[in-house]
Amino acid sequence: MDLFFNSLTGLVLIGIGLFGVRSDPRNMNSRLCYKSRSAMRNKDTWLEANRYSSLIMIMGGIAAIIIGIIAYLVPGIPANIKGQVCTVLAIITFISTFPLTELHLKKVFNDRGKRRSA
Repeated sequence: MDLFFNSLTGLVLIGIGLFGVRSDPRNMNSRLCYKSRSAMRNKDTWLEANRYSSLIMIMGGIAAIIIGIIAYLVPGIPANIKGQVCTVLAIITFISTFPLTELHLKKVFNDRGKRRSA
């Protein structure tokens, strides 16, 4: 049962990421999407921000599941510590999503929301 609860955090992150990937691109005012001033400049920046932030969530979820499985297999670690490690990883993923996505948008788009030439 500990393995399930250790992996649950990762599954939630993956679910949020998949929801973001499948969000309706026509509705920039959707409740569950990545919103920032730079992301909402136009449809292209909005789609890229949601795609990238969803990818971060999915990757964080996969990492949390892998770490949860490893923690489950290592003997001698108390169950509460194993769960806390997965929870901390989820918090780090949530917090890092904003600056990483903003940096990505600055690399891909100029100040007016137009894609930079390669």
